[in-house]
Amino acid sequence: LAGVDAVAEADALLKAEADDLEGIVPIPGAVAFLKSLPPERWAIVTSAPRELALLRIAAAGIPVPAKMVTAEDVTHGKPAPDCFLLAAKRLGVEARDC
Repeated sequence: LAGVDAVAEADALLKAEADDLEGIVPIPGAVAFLKSLPPERWAIVTSAPRELALLRIAAAGIPVPAKMVTAEDVTHGKPAPDCFLLAAKRLGVEARDC
């Protein structure tokens, strides 16, 4: 739109999301399940920027995985398969085996 600073708007949205962590909770059983997995065998794939993802992970009490794919890591985000393919590669497995 004419007169709209897209970068400033995106920055404002990111700040608002980072400031609003109230009510973020894990799905029941998720933390125990993730802690039971070998750390090198799972990853988080998110369309969120890394900084926001880490804030939300912490707010939910979810362990931070050894491997993550965030918005900064791919050109084409969800629903394109790029982020999932990259996660599989980082885990050292074929995507079909994930």
